[in-house]
Amino acid sequence: LGTNTSNVDYFHRCCLGVRDLSIPHILDIKPPLHQLVRMLNTHLPQVVFLEVDEQGQSFQTAVDIIVAAPGTVVIGFGPEASDELLAEAKEFGVEDILPAPYMDREVFVAIQKAIKSPETQRRPVVAFQPATGGCGSSTIALNVASALANQFNRKVLLVDADLRSSPLPFWFNHDPEPTVVQALEVCDNLSEKLWKKMIWTDRGMDLMLTGRRRSSATPGFSSWDFLRMLSFATRRYDSVIIDLPEVLEDV
Repeated sequence: LGTNTSNVDYFHRCCLGVRDLSIPHILDIKPPLHQLVRMLNTHLPQVVFLEVDEQGQSFQTAVDIIVAAPGTVVIGFGPEASDELLAEAKEFGVEDILPAPYMDREVFVAIQKAIKSPETQRRPVVAFQPATGGCGSSTIALNVASALANQFNRKVLLVDADLRSSPLPFWFNHDPEPTVVQALEVCDNLSEKLWKKMIWTDRGMDLMLTGRRRSSATPGFSSWDFLRMLSFATRRYDSVIIDLPEVLEDV
């Protein structure tokens, strides 16, 4: 995916020299979401190449690719990247950035390295949804998260997705600020620094909770925003446990 036609064409020709590699589709660097999802569902690529500029303006596209197709590896290409840009790219799920001029061998090695990296393997996400309120799913979610963190030494995130009736902030005796709602509202601009401000740690695990005060207003985010946040989280934890409400609303 890219905007610089000559740069994309040059990289495309270089890729043609790599054995068993095909580029069936080229999209704009920031395609409409429906177009990106259609391309991923149609071609099922193992690797997507994304043109990267010095400002990293295409990184959100990398997040959307990983959300739509979690097993896909994103590799950047463009000018030689600074250490800061490389670190930022990693935060958004870009495995590597290939600097111009591109050589067949370098492209092949980057692909093999990326698809075999442990960081590209999907981390488990387990969600608990109750059949009805009060049936104990929140208790189970908490116990599973606690066991994974303390008995199996996993790095665990417990996400409270029951925005209107969750007992978790009361059980932990904590009214978080910011809440999971604020995290969802900035899901398209998450960074390591911002993430650390969003989570709270207790009982050996990281938590992202709702607030004690409830709101009947319709949240200003969509299910896609929730997936974006999870995509960011799963690259940082061994397991993500989600406590869902009894009724799911796709807003």
